[in-house]
Amino acid sequence: MDLETKWRSLWKPDLKCCPWRILQADEYVYLIKTRFGENCYECMITDLTNYWCESLTERECCQRLQELNPNLEAPISKILEHIKLNIDKNPSDNLRISKDDKGTMHIWINSKLSRFPFTWQLVGEPAHEEMVSENMTIPLLMMVSELNRRQRELIHIISKKDLEIEDYRAQSVKLNQKQLATVYFDETSFGNNMVLSKEFEDNVKLLGTTAFESYGQDLYRQIMTKYTWLHKCSKADPGDTSDDNESSQCAYKAGGPSWLNGTSYLDKKEPVKNEVEICPLVTSPSMTEILEKEKEDARRKELRQRLLLDKKKRGSKVRKRAA
Repeated sequence: MDLETKWRSLWKPDLKCCPWRILQADEYVYLIKTRFGENCYECMITDLTNYWCESLTERECCQRLQELNPNLEAPISKILEHIKLNIDKNPSDNLRISKDDKGTMHIWINSKLSRFPFTWQLVGEPAHEEMVSENMTIPLLMMVSELNRRQRELIHIISKKDLEIEDYRAQSVKLNQKQLATVYFDETSFGNNMVLSKEFEDNVKLLGTTAFESYGQDLYRQIMTKYTWLHKCSKADPGDTSDDNESSQCAYKAGGPSWLNGTSYLDKKEPVKNEVEICPLVTSPSMTEILEKEKEDARRKELRQRLLLDKKKRGSKVRKRAA
């Protein structure tokens, strides 16, 4: 088992690694991310203009439960599970959002717990700039970069498939099902068609709210997990898999909430050469160089195939004339 795999098996994600999801309330659409422990929770919410966050310890959860539901007795773990269920399922009739003059956001959850009325209030204070950067700006930039890389790789694979099909045609291989026939892929035409399509316009109108559907959430989680691993490598011995999981308990200990623990991976001051010595995984072979090499190989193969095809055509014409 390599170091990263071992680390992943022991590591518990913090709020930064939890993906955003849609939250609808009062006919408005928000994005929210939550992280629930056994007796505490952290959450962050945004309307894409403002950001709010809250982190409660077990003591604070019990205090709020007593204030809002004085006649209800239940383990705090069950209370948090019920709150999480309401946020995940997002029954809009149970949620109400308001903001006060101080800029604080209040999310009211009104439901029933074991047939008893239940009320909860999430109190979001304005988030500081670093938290916004770590939870939204940087992850989105990394997601766009990764999706661009995957698109280039897919286009490269499609181009190779076209060459493979051309090779079959040169060998007089016929397609049994004509409806499966495709035209030669052209990247420029594909890009123009996408921009001119109705789906492109519809997607723009949604203002990016579909970015965190199932696929987007998985990609966000994968990127932020790798980001955390690289961050760990840059500031500590990667062989030490005893991760700092104090943050996983959501408690306000010396470091505060999990999103305040440590410094940003982008803010590290160590020279690049030290990063490579500490964690070779931080630097990987350039994908651009690999793609360029494969593209050149594909171009040469295509040229050989065309020369072979032209040669066969000339030979066929010579045989026809001789006949």
